[in-house]
Amino acid sequence: MRAIKTLIPALLLSSISVPAYAAPLIFTGQDDGATPGGVFSASRAAENAFRNAAAGFGTIIMEDFESYDTGHYYMIESKGLTIYPLAQDLGAAFSGIANSVAGGAPDADPARYGFNTTSGGANWLGFPGYFDSEAHFLFDVPTNSFGFFTTGAEMALTASITVTLFDGSALSYALPMNDAGGVSFFGLIDPTGFSQIAIRQTNVGGTADAWGVDDISWTSAANPAAVPEPGTWALFIAGFGLTGFAVRRRRVVTVR
Repeated sequence: MRAIKTLIPALLLSSISVPAYAAPLIFTGQDDGATPGGVFSASRAAENAFRNAAAGFGTIIMEDFESYDTGHYYMIESKGLTIYPLAQDLGAAFSGIANSVAGGAPDADPARYGFNTTSGGANWLGFPGYFDSEAHFLFDVPTNSFGFFTTGAEMALTASITVTLFDGSALSYALPMNDAGGVSFFGLIDPTGFSQIAIRQTNVGGTADAWGVDDISWTSAANPAAVPEPGTWALFIAGFGLTGFAVRRRRVVTVR
């Protein structure tokens, strides 16, 4: 095991001269090879930075899927958010809301499958990945933020996971990929507000990957007026520039 510092790209402090940033602000953290029940240090640090910034736009809401029955869903309605998971139904631990881990079987690595990230929880939203899979998120009231954890996606099997923001134009962001599965966090803050966002996973040709999403969070209502003053942004950005340590594990990858 070795630890490396992960630097989140931030706005240069010297360039802040307007009341709001011009583009969405992105937060990422990776814990490569982390297994269920782990600490997820880098991902949690990115989540904390994201939540601290998002709090300036309203009340933070989280969906951890703990209140739902397990099973495949074509639509999930949650606290002013409707989720449309677009993926095959391949059963427990792969598709829909699950509370078991496919990687728990002998000779299987749980870091390489979807799993729960909620402290004290069990449920998560799974995608089988035998074909490209995606999920669409529609908000009843526009929001300024969106963050989530991904689990199990690995570079040898998943070519990319992208987040597309629909706020008048389709802006896409590629998530950093882990070598050996584990956990990643991605968060986005857009001062203009948005009502739709999508996550899309694309496989490496001829492969399939099982992965999951958990602990989705957003703010209650779009509120561009809540953007902090330039001086506040400067102090804030200086504080989250370094988000901690990302654990990376080098090993031979077996294609599932």
